Amino acid sequence: MVRPRKAVARLKKYRPPLEGRGGKMRLDFNENTVGCSPVVVRALRRVLTSDWLARYPEYEEGRKILAKYFGVEPKEMLLTNGTDDAIKMICDTFVDPGDVLVVPAPTFPVYQFFHEIAGGRLVGVRYDEDFRLPIEKMVAAVKKRARWVALANPNNPTGTTVSKKDVATLLRAAAGTVVLVDEAYFEFCGETVLPWVRKFPNLVVTRTFSPRHSKPSSTRVTSAGTSKRCGPIAPSSAGGSTPWASPMCRVPPILS
Repeated sequence: MVRPRKAVARLKKYRPPLEGRGGKMRLDFNENTVGCSPVVVRALRRVLTSDWLARYPEYEEGRKILAKYFGVEPKEMLLTNGTDDAIKMICDTFVDPGDVLVVPAPTFPVYQFFHEIAGGRLVGVRYDEDFRLPIEKMVAAVKKRARWVALANPNNPTGTTVSKKDVATLLRAAAGTVVLVDEAYFEFCGETVLPWVRKFPNLVVTRTFSPRHSKPSSTRVTSAGTSKRCGPIAPSSAGGSTPWASPMCRVPPILS
């Protein structure tokens, strides 16, 4: 019998409901229950031809459009197949066996999932009784040679936010540590640290089309950081190294 790596064998099974969810009030995956804009549906119908579907995706036009929208340079941004892919890319690029990930607890479980597949160890910092994140405990944990930090802001599943002041404190304390600020739910709070990617070279920010734009079935994620930070990640990115990874959605025709 061919056995998997020990890190994989130790993983706890994740059993989400995968079928029979259509036509119901779905609250389990934080999906927008209203549906996406009719404008998006019309745009998809316009561009979905047999030729378009038969080609591997081309990323550069979409990267330029999104870079302009987000106020960054194309070289400072990567496109990934959902937030999960962005998290996996960070682990593929930076995590060696035994490396430490620091996260708030509870939080989005996929950070832990891919980190542990890479053989890393997890340190969770619990929220207090009022669901405030004790930033001083996060800083103390990071200073114990953490490899990276994952901070969902707003957090999933608590819905709480970390102030920009506290995020800056963490970034300064973790100058040698990769800090991911996952802004999947940014539109529901209005605060972002995306403009900081040039100020803090250890910062990576992710955004997704899923929650607000109601397109999890065609999710693309924008991962922004300095060109020095995104450069090493790019070879492990479907949008950075090969044309063969086929996302459900190609950005350019929809945005243009």
